Amino acid sequence: MEIKNKIYGLVSRLAGEAGLDVCRIRLDDRSRRLFVAVDRPGGVTVEECAELNKKITSGLSGDYFLRVSITVSSPGLDAPLVTAEEFRRKISFTVNIEKVDGTKITGRIAKVENGNVFIEAPLEEKIPLSQIKVGRVVI
Repeated sequence: MEIKNKIYGLVSRLAGEAGLDVCRIRLDDRSRRLFVAVDRPGGVTVEECAELNKKITSGLSGDYFLRVSITVSSPGLDAPLVTAEEFRRKISFTVNIEKVDGTKITGRIAKVENGNVFIEAPLEEKIPLSQIKVGRVVI
């Protein structure tokens, strides 16, 4: 657990310094692979991912980390949207939302505020984040 906390703290700090939001961090102990997904409104470039990868590699020290393979990327268009920040980054995108009760809504994200996602479908509908199972950008 101590190693994971060190990694999460370092990745979060370095991404924040670069103006990036951390979407996912996953460390696979068996394969010694660290996967980091970062994003920001307007997207993230390959160059920004490569630069963050270098900074993470430089920031990790010790024998354990010499054997860790690091991959930094954007979450991808098909990545699930769950948190307010993930929905906020996709304002003006059309999304499919599945609610926890099983109902589905497709529409454009108008805004995200106070724990709610506002979808234009075709009228504006307010959906509490607590009622969203998952959202996905329509490609």
